[in-house]
Amino acid sequence: MEFNKNRKKIRDKSFFFVWMACLIFSLFFIAYFFFLRTSEVDVTKHIILQYSGENGSASLRVRSEEISVNQRLQDFYDSLRFTATPSEDLSNGDTVTITVEYDHELAQQYHLEPINVVRTITVEGLPDRYENAAAIPQELLSSLSAHADAYLEKHLSAILENDFTDFYQAQEVTLDSSKIIYQAFMKSKSTDNSDRLITVYRLDAHGWVNRSDDEKNLEELSSTIYYMVVFPSINDSGMIADANAYGEKLLVSIDADASEEEREDALSSYLQRKGRNGYVVEQVNETTQDPTTEDPA
Repeated sequence: MEFNKNRKKIRDKSFFFVWMACLIFSLFFIAYFFFLRTSEVDVTKHIILQYSGENGSASLRVRSEEISVNQRLQDFYDSLRFTATPSEDLSNGDTVTITVEYDHELAQQYHLEPINVVRTITVEGLPDRYENAAAIPQELLSSLSAHADAYLEKHLSAILENDFTDFYQAQEVTLDSSKIIYQAFMKSKSTDNSDRLITVYRLDAHGWVNRSDDEKNLEELSSTIYYMVVFPSINDSGMIADANAYGEKLLVSIDADASEEEREDALSSYLQRKGRNGYVVEQVNETTQDPTTEDPA
């Protein structure tokens, strides 16, 4: 009987020691796997290449959107800094070397071993500039008016308030009609500036003028201005970038009885002066559409 009791005690102790050994081994394994083991991290695996510009004059910015639920890894990812060499005046087929700088102390602290800290890529997919207006697809030119109309509608209130300077109270100006009278492709003579598409409107509005220098003597009057919408960065990507568009009033005088040819010559000359003769101006999309009346509301 005593022998059986001793045997049971020995068995219980053995089981306890085995259980403790397994627990210690498990804890050691967890600690090693999560905290002590050195892990390889590919620092260029998820880089994003952001090109701006066109074939022959593009620039490159490199960034990473690596996100990890592991806070240690995320801290390390946030420390990454990318350098591209070269990063400017790029053309399709060029070779670019991407170098990654990282926080060495952080990598050592978290037992991380960065790999692929230097990576070579080949530039591809950069858009080309159009040789001239004839090279622009008709589909793109046909969409120009729609893009310009959308810009005009979005900024109409500001145009009426700021650009019709003949009137006594700009906030009471009402648009009567808008008409596209000229569209052009401006081909830059240098790679420093992008090519652009231009749409010129004739805007007719009415408001009030003060006919007296001494007192408020208002009289209703109609006025006409010429306003252009400019779309830069035109290339064979086939896109008109609305986000880059801008507009401005043309400081040009056109006689009311001027012929269509004289009006087009005046607008072409104005654009040449505006571009300081740095562009070749070609008319596109001759339009014969009728004036459209705008609802001031």
